[in-house]
Amino acid sequence: EFHPPSIRERAQQAFEAQVEVGNLGQPIETALLTADGKEVPAELLAQIIQLDGVPVLMGTFRDITQRKHSEEELRQSEERYRRLVQSSSDITALFDADGTIRYVSPATEQILGYRPEELVGRSANALLHPEDKAAMNADLDRLLKNPDGSGSGQYRYRHKDGSWRTLESVANNCLEHPTIRAIVVNSRDITERVELEQALRRSEERYRFVAQNSPDIITIINADNSFRYVSPATERILGYTPEEALECMGFDHVHPEDKAPTLAAYVRLLKDPVEMLSVRYRLRRKDGSYRFVEAVGRNGLANPATRAIFLNVRDITDRTELEEQLRTRDERYRQLVQNSSDFTATFNSEGKIDYVSPAVERMLGYKPEELDGEANLDIAHPEDIPKVLDFLVRSVHLLARWMDIVPCAEAVT
Repeated sequence: EFHPPSIRERAQQAFEAQVEVGNLGQPIETALLTADGKEVPAELLAQIIQLDGVPVLMGTFRDITQRKHSEEELRQSEERYRRLVQSSSDITALFDADGTIRYVSPATEQILGYRPEELVGRSANALLHPEDKAAMNADLDRLLKNPDGSGSGQYRYRHKDGSWRTLESVANNCLEHPTIRAIVVNSRDITERVELEQALRRSEERYRFVAQNSPDIITIINADNSFRYVSPATERILGYTPEEALECMGFDHVHPEDKAPTLAAYVRLLKDPVEMLSVRYRLRRKDGSYRFVEAVGRNGLANPATRAIFLNVRDITDRTELEEQLRTRDERYRQLVQNSSDFTATFNSEGKIDYVSPAVERMLGYKPEELDGEANLDIAHPEDIPKVLDFLVRSVHLLARWMDIVPCAEAVT
């Protein structure tokens, strides 16, 4: 009558079963009714004792409300963690000390293509990349020597389709934990990240190779105007090793006459991330001499991936000196033509005058600009036109042979 009606029959059967097999003394979980009709979890312990020589059945009831409450909290906690593990995108696994898989979460099917039941009982080494086995075994040995210790590593595992996936694993040695007694490993698929990192490294290596072997000086400048990188070409062009250039290069090496326009161009580059810097100036070598250079730059300070100024500096000393020689020679010939007592004229492909020297005014009375664009035959005497045409045809043929091209006399006549 002390039992709730819903469990009276079950409690009676449990008690009778103990009596029948002579197994009294084993606790029976049941429930009791309080005076106000409230159910209280209880544990019944029945035993036979001698009372005045007469065997008597004695029952002891113990309130187990707190224990049941703790058990329910534990059950709910285990259910939460079970759901977390079951729903996680990462793989959670339990291993024995020899690496045998005792449990693996469902995420293994999404990451490696295997259902959990296909892996339980197998060795983790069975799926491990041959090149990673030595590292993993060494990591496992270290972990086993450190109770309650942890470790991490990256290993490649074979997918069910034969491909390889890279997993980042964190392992905890819980072999001595009374409720776990296993090595707990959480693994995350980092294949895409590893492939991106490898692609980035290859890209960086390619650009580094280009920079290291470029005939131009390639520099990377920080926001504080310090040099982050200077390519090896600086030693050939300026005499400084890259290490020396990192410490000493700056605007104090720019020729005094070029410093103001060079600095102004650099300031414009700093203010406008879109603008492309292009400036020529002279740069002092280690031996004190100067080289003409042409710098092309981009402002990458706003780019979070770079946050720097990029300059490509090309040595144009030979080209600049050649251009100066050509200008000097052209000026010399221009002066000779301009001051000659004979007049000199040049004609375009249509036979019209595009230049005539000043001496034409003394000889023919025309100012040079009056003849600009006139046909060459317009000022020839009518009786001399055949001779002028003959001269022009022979001149074109001679020029054609000299230039090794096929002449077109019809165009002249």
